[in-house]
Amino acid sequence: YKFHLSDKKFSKFFLTPSVPNYSEINGHIFYLIFKNQKILSKLKKFALRKNIILEEHYKCLHKSPYYKKKAKLKLKNSEIYEKRLIRLPIYPSLNISQLKRIVNIPFRFSQEGSKVVFNQERS
Repeated sequence: YKFHLSDKKFSKFFLTPSVPNYSEINGHIFYLIFKNQKILSKLKKFALRKNIILEEHYKCLHKSPYYKKKAKLKLKNSEIYEKRLIRLPIYPSLNISQLKRIVNIPFRFSQEGSKVVFNQERS
């Protein structure tokens, strides 16, 4: 995913994970952080029309029923990631053909779907 989705043309839509030099990817998740919730929503719908499900991954624990009883917190960054982060499918039986279909979604969206997003923002 990283190789294909780190292209600068995607930076107006989303960021890919950055891994410091002293660390390495553990391979259990690959996520995208979107510039805003509107773009994320449009890409999810676009992918679903192509039979690919993209899921949110991060849920704020401080907003859970249990934690709300303990403390009243407003954690701005956590709430931003909850609204703008999705994970791409990754599992042991994922084959190269499926991976190519998934990676192709942001490419096609950047060509087709993005026109809808950015034209609506100008209105």
